[in-house]
Amino acid sequence: MVTPALHQSLFGVAEKFESHVTEYIKGQISSYFTDKLLGIVGDIMHHMKEKKLEKDQNVSSGNPQIAADLHCIMQIS
Repeated sequence: MVTPALHQSLFGVAEKFESHVTEYIKGQISSYFTDKLLGIVGDIMHHMKEKKLEKDQNVSSGNPQIAADLHCIMQIS
């Protein structure tokens, strides 16, 4: 037979356990999404740097198409 005092004690333990489980799950979810978000931002930054490098290389190599277009525009003007 469960006495009221024992019932109250078990109820308190169950509440405390549930609270710990809830906090643990919140931490896991927060950590998971933070890591995912940082990964996505890192991928975007990496992609942007690659695109900027490609653009800088095209400009520094004197992209012949740009030079031809500029020559054509100058002829029209």
